[in-house]
Amino acid sequence: MVKVLFHCILNPKHIDALDESLGEGSDTNVLDILQNNIDTLGINNIPVVKKDVMQYEMLNSYDIVISNNAMHHVCEHGLLKWDIRARKKYIEIFRHVRSLIKPGGFLLMHEYSRHSLWRILPVKKFKGIEWSLHPTKAEWIDVLRNAGFSGITCDYVSPYKLRKISGLIKNPIAMFFYFPNFFLRAGNL
Repeated sequence: MVKVLFHCILNPKHIDALDESLGEGSDTNVLDILQNNIDTLGINNIPVVKKDVMQYEMLNSYDIVISNNAMHHVCEHGLLKWDIRARKKYIEIFRHVRSLIKPGGFLLMHEYSRHSLWRILPVKKFKGIEWSLHPTKAEWIDVLRNAGFSGITCDYVSPYKLRKISGLIKNPIAMFFYFPNFFLRAGNL
């Protein structure tokens, strides 16, 4: 997964930067911050598109779509299992995202799960994270399948400092106690 991300960053022909939603759960200036960073770095192949992803119409254009800890901001409610409105909205968005991906391409999605020890502890290690808004891995997979994605795989993130024991901690139980983040890869096959 990391090799794919580095290839996309180091060898891109063209990358479009979109916000997942310019509405309900998004920061209002996230695209301005991104544009400023792109300008500062002197990168010239990443145009920032100031449109809601649902208004983007470049069908079958992308080999890869990357979402980095962003999709949970689309709806105010993260409980996809119980909030039918949020679930339907996510399925609609992912169907559209899938239509943007070329056949054989895929979505890479990095997210956090609300299943976290940090959610229930009185001491908050990660300030500002509203754990209840983060759907679980199973909820994301269900929504992606219902949107037509297939070949969905999950990989848990292991911090570089703990790379020697990554085989022990790259699983949902260890991530509950450490930091519940994961990558999903979903194909448009």
